Amino acid sequence: MISADPLIFRVYDELINISPRELICCKADEDWSLFVLSGNREYQVNKPLFKIWDKLPSKHFERVHKEWIVNIHYIKKVCWKEQCLILSDNTRVPVLPILRMRLQNILKKNPVFFRKMEWMV
Repeated sequence: MISADPLIFRVYDELINISPRELICCKADEDWSLFVLSGNREYQVNKPLFKIWDKLPSKHFERVHKEWIVNIHYIKKVCWKEQCLILSDNTRVPVLPILRMRLQNILKKNPVFFRKMEWMV
């Protein structure tokens, strides 16, 4: 279970609480990061991705590309041949080849991925 402790970030002139449970992925956009949350919500945060990475619970989040962090619980499909992930909201996320083995090991340990399904494609 992902920690219920919210992450607090400044979005323009407001502070927002983001629950790690709702965070599907983060995408880098230069010195900004885009948070994609469940319920079709998005926030653009004035922090680079590496600073966000430090705040996320590492057991549930994985950096799969220099521009992407994903919540492993929202991975719907892994396409090894295309070197990408499909998330529950149908976002396509590239996976760096160098991180493939690491991601494969993480997913094998996650009970959600034990069933033989699309992630082996």
